[in-house]
Amino acid sequence: MNPASEPFRERRANVRFPLAFDLQYRVAGQKEYRRGSTINLSSTGVLFRCAEPIPVNTEVTVVISWPVLLGGTCPLRLVMSGRAVWANTTECAIRVYGYEFRTAGKRVEIAYGVMQMAAGRLDHTTL
Repeated sequence: MNPASEPFRERRANVRFPLAFDLQYRVAGQKEYRRGSTINLSSTGVLFRCAEPIPVNTEVTVVISWPVLLGGTCPLRLVMSGRAVWANTTECAIRVYGYEFRTAGKRVEIAYGVMQMAAGRLDHTTL
């Protein structure tokens, strides 16, 4: 049978969602985070745009600014840890072996509350 005539069959176990979110990533052994953006993601993998090539088998931490607020008020970050399984000069795919949602911190929560108060959505007694 001719492989070119066969229909495409997805080999991934988890569906990847085409979502474009800002992120920061850090390669193992580096102290500073660099900026990038997601191309697609699932619970087991992330494909993202990166500032420089990342060698395959390198451990990578990705921090995604999540678009949904916890309880409608608290910003969230999705922190994913994994290993690079594919890369070129501008993109990297990691296989995720751990992830968790984290709050963005009290300073951000207070700043968000002040912005909501300025917009008339909160009063000073709710901060």
